[in-house]
Amino acid sequence: MRHLEIVLAILAAAASSASAQTSSLAPAPSAEPPTRIWRVGAGYEALSIRDVSRSGRPVDASPVTWEGRGPGVEVQYDRTSLRRLHHAQFNAGWAGGFELGTPLRTIPRSPAEKFAHFDGRYEYRRYPFRDLGLDGLDLGFGVEGGAVFRSQTQIFDPAIEVRQRGTDVTVAAVVAGRFRRWRSVQLEIAWGNGMAVGRMSTRHSTAAETDATAWGGGWLTDLAARADVRLSGGIALFTSYFTTGRGRYQSHGASTTGRGQVMIGVAYAR
Repeated sequence: MRHLEIVLAILAAAASSASAQTSSLAPAPSAEPPTRIWRVGAGYEALSIRDVSRSGRPVDASPVTWEGRGPGVEVQYDRTSLRRLHHAQFNAGWAGGFELGTPLRTIPRSPAEKFAHFDGRYEYRRYPFRDLGLDGLDLGFGVEGGAVFRSQTQIFDPAIEVRQRGTDVTVAAVVAGRFRRWRSVQLEIAWGNGMAVGRMSTRHSTAAETDATAWGGGWLTDLAARADVRLSGGIALFTSYFTTGRGRYQSHGASTTGRGQVMIGVAYAR
């Protein structure tokens, strides 16, 4: 009987030691260190602006659209883990070669017409639903804040120049999906909807009062998609698509803006 008690005591001690070693070798999921990712890309974007005659829905808008296109660049920084994402992004774009698009034809505009924008955004996102039906499919929610500066110049016959410059502050709620089933490829799509408030100044070359300033607000709806393909180590290629629709309403003026861009670039993670 005494030998049996000694054997049972040894087995119990061994089991306790194995359990302690197992728990010390398996860190909690929350202990995973975050990954830092930098992305730099360049690409092409298209712009369209349309006058709106009323702010109700459905939108009653002019059938004529001011359309242009040009280059764009972006820089992104992510601090990400399985559960959280901190995302900062800067975009800049320039457009020229403008036309007036109508349902029947397009009318070329002056080569002096131009448009530029500079955007900065920060988003905090959480992924409460992971491996949703498929391994690696995650669903997340976030909130985004940003600021946008834009400048545009239009020319009207015979020699009238109208220049507008404005700055908007934006806030939006974000719903995002992420698919990370493969080690070398990750896909992400995000949809945001929110509002903007800002200030616009207008300079009219022939008006009695050449400068005018107005405050206004409106809505925004964004859709972004990105694919990252790892090459080796922490280096990856990415391609992204972004489209936004924005409405702005202010004193004596209202417009809707559509902008889409395609970017290709390099990402570095560590």
